Amino acid sequence: AEAGARDSLVTLGRACEEGDRKGDQAIDLVQAARFYRAAAEAGAGYAQWRLGEMLARGQGGLTKDRLDAERWLRTAASQGIEEAREALNRIDAEERAAKAEQERVEREARDAQEKAQKEAQEAQARMERLEREAEEKAARAAKRAEEAAARAQREAQEAEARAQREAKEAEEAAARAQQEAIEAAERARRQAEEAAARAEREKLEAQREAEELAAKAKRDQEAAAAAAKRELEEAEARR
Repeated sequence: AEAGARDSLVTLGRACEEGDRKGDQAIDLVQAARFYRAAAEAGAGYAQWRLGEMLARGQGGLTKDRLDAERWLRTAASQGIEEAREALNRIDAEERAAKAEQERVEREARDAQEKAQKEAQEAQARMERLEREAEEKAARAAKRAEEAAARAQREAQEAEARAQREAKEAEEAAARAQQEAIEAAERARRQAEEAAARAEREKLEAQREAEELAAKAKRDQEAAAAAAKRELEEAEARR
């Protein structure tokens, strides 16, 4: 009687899981899981196999539970259910594949992160080098401006000295010398201003190049980190 009841539960479970060709019996995996669990607990090997499969897939309203699924599949396999042994092998292979995939994704994520960090460090080094070069250019330009101003000052002094000497000889010569000194001073002032303006423009251009490189490096790092994060999330979702 007990075996008959157990077989009836298995038959009901199969009917709910598979339906019938006439369409009189609709597929109902939730009800099938209930019948299979009752039959499995009563010792039916077929029901233990089917219950284990449904637990492994999270079917029939059951929460996906690999450990419970393996327990029922091992019980069924111990009763000679070949499909249960095959299912255990499949689950083991899937678990190994999922673990290998997760390790691959994590390894690629680490590689991507290391690459992004390396690129960021290289970009930082380039930016620092550009900043140093800009400072050196600005210093050279300032030095040239100072030298030009000093030269202009010396020339003005010399012109004034010549004018003073020539003034002793004749007022007209002194007047001409004084006019030449004024003109030389004006030229020197304009040259100094132009040199200073060029130096400032060169410094601003170098700083802008450095800022653009830094911004690009930051965008590259963020993109790499986002890609790594997506891969991790996709791997987690596949599990």
